[in-house]
Amino acid sequence: MPLAKGDILEFLVTDVSDDACWGTSGDLTGFVHRTGWSKERPIPESDVPIEGQEFLVKVIHVVQEGEQLPEWSTFGGKFKIDFAAVLSTDAGYQSDMSRPAGRPGPSPGV
Repeated sequence: MPLAKGDILEFLVTDVSDDACWGTSGDLTGFVHRTGWSKERPIPESDVPIEGQEFLVKVIHVVQEGEQLPEWSTFGGKFKIDFAAVLSTDAGYQSDMSRPAGRPGPSPGV
């Protein structure tokens, strides 16, 4: 089944910068811009993803073949991006946050 906007995916964070986090869902690679980490502004430190964290994301954009992405979204060319997403807390989906002790999960996002 092809990836589609609105899909909910399990996401494993592999890299984090000040502006976004990147990770995988199966054989797909995606990113979540910092504005997708939390609805709160400024974004609380407890809502900043960390490497190795797993959570559910909602796909907001599927990258099309040949589509040119901004360099920051590929982490300077480090990743071939398949999708963009936000943290998912949609009704019917419960994000199972895997956070180290003392790091609560993100605030409700989407």
